[in-house]
Amino acid sequence: MITTETSRKISRRDLLSMVIKSVTLLGLAKISVACGKDNTPSGATQETPSASSQIPSESPTAKATEAPTLEPTQASTRTEIQPTPPCQILEDKYCSSARLTEWKNSVGQIFKVVSLDLPEGVSIITPFDGTFTYSDGPGNLVDPNAPAAVVYKPVSESDQSNLTFMVTGDIEFDRSQIEIKKGDVIARTGNTGLKVLDGTIAIVITSLDPEKKTFGTDEALLENLFPNLVK
Repeated sequence: MITTETSRKISRRDLLSMVIKSVTLLGLAKISVACGKDNTPSGATQETPSASSQIPSESPTAKATEAPTLEPTQASTRTEIQPTPPCQILEDKYCSSARLTEWKNSVGQIFKVVSLDLPEGVSIITPFDGTFTYSDGPGNLVDPNAPAAVVYKPVSESDQSNLTFMVTGDIEFDRSQIEIKKGDVIARTGNTGLKVLDGTIAIVITSLDPEKKTFGTDEALLENLFPNLVK
């Protein structure tokens, strides 16, 4: 049987023991907090704040990137330089020295004449197929003292132009030639010193006008042979 005094003594002892335990637990709790230990009770779920609640900032609205507007560029104006066509009746280097002049016959008719100063030995080429004829001076209306080499198209049902190509001046040629093909050499320049219309040679291109029935300068062939000379 336990007396009241003994009961009080036990109670004091137990009380002292409880105080010591409380102090000890309190000290351990403070140490745990200082050391960063998680004191969340086991089994308890710790709520983690969302990113939006942690950083209450508004995300900037991205602007659409607009493609740069290209201003239309004005095309540069270029002047095209047409290549000089090859000379059909002389070497290319001689065609550029040609001069256009006029000659009037005995009845007052005016013809366009191409005059050139050429060195000895330059080949003169016919621009079309035809028949060859010549004059040693007499009958040459441009200059009765100068020889002339002539290629012409005989009149036919299909072609009545009687197209004629004549070169006269300081030239020499084969008098035996008859049928001529385009590109054949019909004459070569000489060295006699003869001048015709202020040049060593003169070229006359004529055809028959079907309406007037008269001969005149064939403008089409003249321009075709000397495009930079005839404007």
